[in-house]
This record gives sequence, structure tokens and C-alpha cells, in this order.
Amino acid sequence: MDHVGALSLFPKAEIYLGEESKIKDTYRYKFLKDNEIIEVGTIKVQVINAPGHRVGHVNYLISDKFLFTGDAIILREGKVQPFYKLISSNFDNQLKSIRKIAKLKNIEGLFTAHGGYTTEFDEAIKEWK
Repeated sequence: MDHVGALSLFPKAEIYLGEESKIKDTYRYKFLKDNEIIEVGTIKVQVINAPGHRVGHVNYLISDKFLFTGDAIILREGKVQPFYKLISSNFDNQLKSIRKIAKLKNIEGLFTAHGGYTTEFDEAIKEWK
């Protein structure tokens, strides 16, 4: 689990984690399976397991066209790269996860946590196909 330092500010928030997340206190969390669909109002959110940076890391595909990857990848000069090896829990799994998302079609926006975003998904990820 990563980036949760301010959870105490949101005591009623529903918190979603990948099903492989390794945490002890599970009472506040909903664990999501690969390809699970969540409806947020009229918005479809598909969960894509992407272990590597962290064991339970997930990506979110919004409305079949906007991919939010968090720390699964970074963009360097418009190209998809793995997140830093030094701080990845399993770099080999991270590379597999990138190859997995490279198979996605019709992505209009790729949004990362630290490397910005691109509207040129196919160009950014072509080296991983």
C-alpha cells in the first residue's frame, strides 16, 4: 500500500485496494479483483491488476478509454518506462504488468502519478507490444 498518509482525514471514505495488497487492518478496505467493474454514478471503472511497484498495485481504466496507472509506469520523453527499479517490490512483475497494459486498445489518455500524461498511448507504449 502506498500514498495513504492522509487517510485519517477521510474517516467515512471507501478505500479500494488490489486483492493482493498485504495489509493487516482490513476493516475499511474493499479488495478489487482483476477486471472487476465498479460503477461510479454513470462512469464505468475497470480494475486492472498491475503488480510490480507494489504487490497489490492496480490501474484503473475509466470508460474504456482513460487509463490511470499510478506508479506502475512513468513517461520519459513521451515513452512508457517502468517505475524506478530501486523502489519496486518486484521489477520482473512490473515489466509483465507493462506488457499487459500494452495490449489495451482505444486508449485516449494515459495518466501516471509521476510522469505526466499522454494522449498518444499507442506511440508511448509501442516498444512494449
